[in-house]
Amino acid sequence: MPQATTRHIRLAPRSLLSLPDAAGTEIRSLAGTLWVTVDGDPRDVVLEPGEQFTPSTHGRVIVYALGPAAVELRERAAEPAPAGGWRRALSAAALMLRRPSPTWNSAARG
Repeated sequence: MPQATTRHIRLAPRSLLSLPDAAGTEIRSLAGTLWVTVDGDPRDVVLEPGEQFTPSTHGRVIVYALGPAAVELRERAAEPAPAGGWRRALSAAALMLRRPSPTWNSAARG
């Protein structure tokens, strides 16, 4: 079973907390109002004290404190983000570059 770690962070008014990949991380407001946004997700979430939000997609998450705030982050050990989109295209290109070039046998061509 994955191990969970918990962090408590105090935020000054109008300060940001950036989480590079928060998929599966429970974000809970312990004090103050938090505005949470996930890259690529058109929805924004506002958390009041005691409320929580857990992003389900891999991507950067920004937590903005509207006033003085305290945040609890409960992170579970998770699998790395799957390669997709441009990452998959770059991986395929890298594989193609590593393949040896076909050699032409001039004797076989006749």
